[in-house]
Amino acid sequence: MRGILPGSVLGALVAVTACGGSTSSPFSPRPGDAGGTPDGATQVGPNSGLDGASDASVVTFDTGTIRPPAFASKIDLLFDIDNSASMGDKQQYLQAAIPDLISRLVNPNCIDPSTGAAKGASTNGTCPAGSQLEFVPVTDMHIGIVSSALGGRLGDACTEPSLSPAPFQNLDRHNDDQAHLLNRSLTYAANQSSATEGSVADASQGFLYWYPATNPTPATQSTPVTSSATLESDFTAMVGGVGVFGCGIESQLESWYRFLIQPDPYSTLVNNGGKAAWSGVDTTILQQRHDFLRPDSLVSIVVLSDENDSEIDVRSLGQQGWNWMSTQFSPPRGTAACGLDGVGGNPADPGCESCAQLSSTAAAADSSCAMGPYSETEANDWGYDLNLRHVHTKAKYGIDPQFLIGRYVNGLTSPTVPDRDGEYPGSSTGMITSSSYVGTNDCTNPLFASALPTGSGSLDQATLCNLPQGQRSPTLVFYTHIGGVPYTLLHFTPGDVNASALTDADWAKILGNDPLSYDYAGIDPHMIESSQPRAGIAACPGATDPINGCDWVTNLPFPPPATGGHILNVDREYACTFPLVDQNGTPTTRDCTLAQNQNFCDCPHVPGSLSGAQLPPICDPTTQTTQTGAKAYPTIRELLLAKMMGPQGIVASICPQHVAEESPGDPLYGFRPGISMLISRLGPALGRPPQ
Repeated sequence: MRGILPGSVLGALVAVTACGGSTSSPFSPRPGDAGGTPDGATQVGPNSGLDGASDASVVTFDTGTIRPPAFASKIDLLFDIDNSASMGDKQQYLQAAIPDLISRLVNPNCIDPSTGAAKGASTNGTCPAGSQLEFVPVTDMHIGIVSSALGGRLGDACTEPSLSPAPFQNLDRHNDDQAHLLNRSLTYAANQSSATEGSVADASQGFLYWYPATNPTPATQSTPVTSSATLESDFTAMVGGVGVFGCGIESQLESWYRFLIQPDPYSTLVNNGGKAAWSGVDTTILQQRHDFLRPDSLVSIVVLSDENDSEIDVRSLGQQGWNWMSTQFSPPRGTAACGLDGVGGNPADPGCESCAQLSSTAAAADSSCAMGPYSETEANDWGYDLNLRHVHTKAKYGIDPQFLIGRYVNGLTSPTVPDRDGEYPGSSTGMITSSSYVGTNDCTNPLFASALPTGSGSLDQATLCNLPQGQRSPTLVFYTHIGGVPYTLLHFTPGDVNASALTDADWAKILGNDPLSYDYAGIDPHMIESSQPRAGIAACPGATDPINGCDWVTNLPFPPPATGGHILNVDREYACTFPLVDQNGTPTTRDCTLAQNQNFCDCPHVPGSLSGAQLPPICDPTTQTTQTGAKAYPTIRELLLAKMMGPQGIVASICPQHVAEESPGDPLYGFRPGISMLISRLGPALGRPPQ
């Protein structure tokens, strides 16, 4: 067992329980709690943003005093981009999709007024006789980017400042972008052996402001972009500037929540005697939010990631959740009712709890607890590895240190949200666990306010919370996730939004019958988060699965072989993979022995160090150090949020169906399916011009 951080009550309890001792625990449910709710679930009630009458996954938009407008003429478009090492291949596809996104918004399709069938793109917002615009061209738009990197959250990974690995040591890793808007650019040398960071001048205020000369009213902000070609090139540069050196323990959901919604975003995280606290207020976020977010716009959030949301709520579990970000902490196991190492049991079972909650006698009698806390030196450190602690949290640990998905649904739909104090209302025990999270909606949601603070004045609770209510309806807020789900489960049909819509049966294949209650019946095996080969998928080597290549033996002996780089002691099976190709669509490879490639490689840096069964399916079995494909893990939490957002949620695969254009304008190329679905959902909210 690794050392315990000084002053950590949680660590001390784990140590005592493992050896036999104290019977008390801060993880005990509050009086009146029926064991809390499952991880990933949400409390149903007036503050949840959910309707508990029949189905906890159905959103009801609590509009309160909000008076929804018929349409929006402005768009505030926020991209939340994973900037970890494996994202370079995916960011390139987003860059390739930018012209489609921009051109479709600026020059919408012309459609047949009787059938709605597309008849081609408009020209300068006009259509030939006999056709009409599908929606009003967008002439007022903000486009901004935040990354998934929020740093180590009081742990010992992802520290800042930190330089990127050679030969890119002139670059900051950007492990903690703090959910600030990014206007970086990144220019690589021709042989990819060096890179230079710069900035995009047109995004000097943090975002791009599209306001063409055709707009009849004067621009309200400085440096508007008036050329669609400039808008495309600027945004392409900004996507590339996000980089791929950032924190591999990603905060894909918390980044946009922190930027758009948290009424009082912290300035720093502090450790007070082993307990995490939020300190100060980030005035940069307040100013950027004030400038970016208009009260009368359509808001669209696009999350691009190839991995499940890894955010740890550092203040959960009695302010001790931050320990899950520390390599010096060995997490307690869940009881046998949870399943051995989180496999085979039922996290919804009332007997599934943390071994640290049990008396020494009960812990010794429980077959799982008797094994002691998770350890790095186990043959399979599935419960220890920092990059896997967010996977099956309740099943592995009996407790959940992550934010509940209901918090994010609430943030996108409710006119009021909790501030930092409202996140954890007082209780008789002083302990609020993530599994019993309710929150008190004590502040106006900035997303639904008519005016926002700039951060230059008072930062007291009254100023940050008592914002005037605005006019935006939740039906003008859209959440899109391009992530780890096979395109075969999404049945995108070009030009037919209804045929492309996901049914309950589709969602069962993606997430299971009822993931909030740990009922995964019906889930497609590719969507199961597992460190072991899964039933129904061909096993490596020698067999081929058309979706993810094959399932490999991810757990290696300890210490692992000298493979270097991203080959971990234990990993997860892939949801999907796709071949690496060059800009012409010709298959290409990545040499993982080269220094400039090692940060991005998922294959060994040392040849001959793995067996065929242990080699990831994106590596060449003949030359193990050659990478031939890219991968994505199941992005369960991001997908679950999209499901819970109902018609406001949009999903696309980060694994392209076509990795190269098979014909000009190929609708299945790259991320075009996701962009097409996004525009199809936004279009009706933008309205049609009078005929």
